[in-house]
Amino acid sequence: MAYGRLNEPVHWDINVSSRQKLTQASRDFIVELVSEEARKAISSHGFILHDAIESTHYCRLLVEATRPALAELLRMMRDNLPHRITVAQLGSP
Repeated sequence: MAYGRLNEPVHWDINVSSRQKLTQASRDFIVELVSEEARKAISSHGFILHDAIESTHYCRLLVEATRPALAELLRMMRDNLPHRITVAQLGSP
């Protein structure tokens, strides 16, 4: 996998966390928001939601996306979610 290429799909670990407990409705909204973005962007930017792991204080999303698709996803998430969002590239050297 080429880590420096802009349009090369890369695996990402996105963690949406909260100090307070996330309700089931909040966790469902987060996953639905990302899922809808994946549905819209899959053909144009190469974006796939692989898995969503939910807990009472976080929602962890495992995605495969190009850098432009990830940037758009993060912008959309930060515009719509009041929670802390962290991102890590999986498999990076």
